[in-house]
Formats: sequence, C-alpha cells, structure tokens
Amino acid sequence: MILTRQGVRQVLDLGSKQFKNWLGHLVYKTHGMVVNKNILGDVLNTLGGQAVFEGEEIDIHVRAASINGCYYFDLCQDDWSVVEISPGTWHVSESLASVYFRRTSTMRSLPLPTSCSHTELPGLLSKHINLNDDDIRLLIAFLIECLMPDTEYPTCTFSPVFGFRPS
Repeated sequence: MILTRQGVRQVLDLGSKQFKNWLGHLVYKTHGMVVNKNILGDVLNTLGGQAVFEGEEIDIHVRAASINGCYYFDLCQDDWSVVEISPGTWHVSESLASVYFRRTSTMRSLPLPTSCSHTELPGLLSKHINLNDDDIRLLIAFLIECLMPDTEYPTCTFSPVFGFRPS
C-alpha cells in the first residue's frame, strides 16, 4: 500500500503491524469507533485481493535499488530520504516519485552520508582497521559491492598470517 502521511510517501506491507495500526487509526479518526478484529481481517483480505487483481504492478525495493544506471539507497529515516548515486555524483533527497522502498521491522536508520575523496577514505579506515593500503582498497570495493542490488552476492574471506600470534 502506497500512502502519503505528513507529506511523505510511504510504502507499507498490507500484512504489517504498521499498516494495521494506520488503518485502525484512520477508521477511529473518521468514524470514532474501534475496528473489530474480524472486520479488520476482512478489510485486509479485500484490499489484498484488489491489489493483486486490480492494482498496478510496480517494483518495490528493500534498502537498495538500481534504476536506469543510478543506485538508490534508503536511509530508513522518518522523512524517507534516499541517497541517489549516479556516475560521478551523489546526493540525498526526499522520497523520489520513481523509486519505491518498503521497510521491515528490523531495519534501522542510517546516518546521513558525508563527502570524502577516494584518496581520503583508506586513511580514515586505517585508523580503525589493521590492513595495508591495498587490502583496505579491496575491503572498500567489497563493502560497496555489498550494497549493489543488481549483482551477485560477494563473499569476503579473512585469513590469518601464518606465524602471527596475537599478544
């Protein structure tokens, strides 16, 4: 279900607790009554049937999307802002008309990204990760690839250096 609340477009799963709460609140605000659990179930079944058989089919994404050569990343913030990444640039914007994200109950918000150059990033990470510059670049490539929704799932294997013993 796509709805607009407080000027922000949101995508809610019909079976989610969030949607049921929204629907119950809407009925209470409109009619001043509490919805019977059986009636709520019937309404949800009806809405589900209408969505499947009469609704427009659109792509819904979870956290990341790839559309027309650009990547979109849902920050899971209250304003439903997304990071739009295109070749050579990126920016944060409010929910876009062409990209739909749904959220699960376990998703948490991420901080707004900040800019740094590709030459600064390895230095920033080396303060927290004990890897040489080449390995940090490989790790960065791996982490970026993890966010790409249209590629195979990458794996990363860390193996100890033989003869090394932590103190």
